[in-house]
Amino acid sequence: VMPSASALDRRDRAMMALLLITGMRDAALVGLKMPDIDVSRNFVFQDPRHARTEFRKPIDTFMLPIDEDAARIFREWIEFLQTEMRFGPDDPVLPKTIIGLGEDQSFRATGFGREHWADAGPVRRVFAEAFARIGLSFTKPHTVRNTLVQFAYQQKFTAEQMKALS
Repeated sequence: VMPSASALDRRDRAMMALLLITGMRDAALVGLKMPDIDVSRNFVFQDPRHARTEFRKPIDTFMLPIDEDAARIFREWIEFLQTEMRFGPDDPVLPKTIIGLGEDQSFRATGFGREHWADAGPVRRVFAEAFARIGLSFTKPHTVRNTLVQFAYQQKFTAEQMKALS
């Protein structure tokens, strides 16, 4: 149900997709750089030098094969950044929104730049808007991690599989 008409919509959609297929912490999402992503391997490296990981530790993350649509949405976003926007190694995976003057001379989102968001507030706003769009009350993005654990329990994962998931 997330719109995809503009580049900003596509960014927000890709952010939700990445959150859903990795269970990453929202603070780590906003710090990802282009080299941290390897879509051919379904791999994300959470580099503590720029992604705010828990205890500042490096984390190897694999995109879980639980939703092909989400994986496709994220792959298409990365391809868009690389080919059309010419994003390189220092550029963010989820770039910060640029605010400018709209046609009515009011401030509004006009696009995105090549900077990272300062914090995870925008992730939470996108998450809240997505939930509101489908008529659900807001819950924190961190609850996706709990949902993935519940999914694993329902799949009756072994202890080894649960450890790999974590």
